[in-house]
Amino acid sequence: MRDWWREPCSSRRCGGRRRSLRRCRPPLPDRGGSRSPAAFRSRWPRRWSSSRAGSGRPEHSSSPRSSVRPPRRTPPPDVPTSELLTYSRLDDRGFDARAEALVDAWAAAGGAGQDAVVVGVPTGSGWLDSAAVDGFDRRFRGSVRFVSMQYSQVPSWQAYVRSSDGATRSAIAVVRALDHRLHDGGRRPAVYLYGQSLGAIGADAARAWAQRNDVDIAGTVVSGAPAGTIEALPGCARRVSIANATDPVAEFSASLLWRPADDDGTRTVGVEPSIRVPWTPVVSLFGAALDLAVSLNGPVGTGHHYGVEQGLAVAQMPRGCQPTGPRAAS
Repeated sequence: MRDWWREPCSSRRCGGRRRSLRRCRPPLPDRGGSRSPAAFRSRWPRRWSSSRAGSGRPEHSSSPRSSVRPPRRTPPPDVPTSELLTYSRLDDRGFDARAEALVDAWAAAGGAGQDAVVVGVPTGSGWLDSAAVDGFDRRFRGSVRFVSMQYSQVPSWQAYVRSSDGATRSAIAVVRALDHRLHDGGRRPAVYLYGQSLGAIGADAARAWAQRNDVDIAGTVVSGAPAGTIEALPGCARRVSIANATDPVAEFSASLLWRPADDDGTRTVGVEPSIRVPWTPVVSLFGAALDLAVSLNGPVGTGHHYGVEQGLAVAQMPRGCQPTGPRAAS
């Protein structure tokens, strides 16, 4: 018996009485070809084909939309829009390459012809305090320029918990590149270092590196440095460290469980608290931890909120300690 359902439709077999017995079917593929459902559906006219969802609508030849989402764009860091600042945003290059490009841009903008240049180490998010820029500008009467290089794009506390190495290495890279450029000759502006919060750690580390490598630094200003993160220096050292009297960042440390905060030579500025609570074991630690959550809510001079006094602190810079030992006799 012939397999009628394998035979292609024809006017002879589909005509007459047989039409009421069965419906005409399209021919199946050759035995050597594919018998997949896709191959079978290709024989049907487009108007009769159905989608996988069984909606009965015609299939479209266009490819489905890609499920891959575009990469999230990181917002730019909050930095002053000032001609005084030459800024390097975070990219894939190393710190040394970016520092050299940053110093080249600073020199091309006439930075070497000013009285001072400030290496501003930003916070973890790349933020640089515009109030500090204004303070330095007032102190040097406009003859100052800033260079700053972003090293991360997360809040300072996250960058600090992970590692403060980025702030340190980026600051040292900028100081090194700047020193190489200034050794080429010509007028040399006074070089200052500045950092707030996590940036204070990087600025103080760059100061220590410059001291070990005989790089001339006119002074360092740090504000709101986390407790126990900067080196304790004698009062004659060319560094000014300031902290608001109510800044919990400058006091918070695990050592508050058993002893008061260390004295690293930081000067207390800002608004004095109405009630000064003496140190108490355990209680002082939890009190500082609670204060961290609202440290940025108050006006300038309270909590972790600083102003132009950061740049103006250069006027209080010590002249430096007298060298001792073999270097003093040379």
